[in-house]
Amino acid sequence: MKGLVGSKVGIMLAEETVLDKKGRVVIPKPVRERLKLVEGVKLKLVVEKSKVVLTKSLSPEEFIKEMEGCVTEGAPSPRLTL
Repeated sequence: MKGLVGSKVGIMLAEETVLDKKGRVVIPKPVRERLKLVEGVKLKLVVEKSKVVLTKSLSPEEFIKEMEGCVTEGAPSPRLTL
């Protein structure tokens, strides 16, 4: 499968790749470019039933930026019980 696939959520990029004898997979260039994946970037690999999902790991700074606005000043903190 290769190319753009439309969906209600937006445009999804679909590419096909091959597993080599050492278990390595090459992420196709269009996918690397779209996700701004460069050498050395950390990826998280998750197995969901029969799927392998790769996601770009967030740096602490990126995580903080993503979470901005989720908690407002003066909002009650949730209580945790162990």
